[in-house]
Amino acid sequence: MSIMKFCKNNIKIIFIIIMICFLFSLLAGVGTYFIYEKSMKVALVDGEKITREAFEKAKISILEQNSKNQNFDEKYLNERVFHTLSQGIIFFNLGKKIGEKADKREVSNYIMSFAPFQKDGKFDFNTYIRILRYNKEKVFTFEKKVEKMIVAEKMKAFIAYGINVSDNEIDLEYEELKGKLDKEKFKEAYFSNKQAIALKDFYEGYIEKIKPKIYIDFNQNQNNETLNNEKID
Repeated sequence: MSIMKFCKNNIKIIFIIIMICFLFSLLAGVGTYFIYEKSMKVALVDGEKITREAFEKAKISILEQNSKNQNFDEKYLNERVFHTLSQGIIFFNLGKKIGEKADKREVSNYIMSFAPFQKDGKFDFNTYIRILRYNKEKVFTFEKKVEKMIVAEKMKAFIAYGINVSDNEIDLEYEELKGKLDKEKFKEAYFSNKQAIALKDFYEGYIEKIKPKIYIDFNQNQNNETLNNEKID
């Protein structure tokens, strides 16, 4: 029997085999894509991805800011990085919902006031570009990050300003110090602390509500699991 005759007599079977092979290759390709996509993500928070690249950059930044104390526990460090990035996402999204914005002037002012971008006490454009290139960051991408950060900070301020502290409460707390600190300085510090606690409580309640998806194991001795609430510095 010739090949052509065999194919003609069994065309339906051949067609089914071809379709099965095609479907298998398609599913394998999709599966590979999702495995790759997942490996590039650390977490999904409030509908936004935290990429592995962003996570590692934030980790390096925290280590550089705390260069005097390099004895970080890996789990603590990973969770601190996660919470830092998550707060940025959450407060930006909330700020965007209530119409908070950051215009070009605000973004420029922040960048120009940032010490690493200055030379002899003034903003230096060449230093700015050099640092961005060193960190493999594009100007547009970096300025978008600054814009989001400003919106997030505005949202934090919006929540914090809703905190009220009575004079009676301050007087009671101040009495315990027995005059060891100037009252106005104490009042300012006490109010700032109350605001920080309120923001921390708000964030922890919100992140518990949205239940972020986490794709890496922050504790190497355990299997992947959703983060429990941790203390936020």
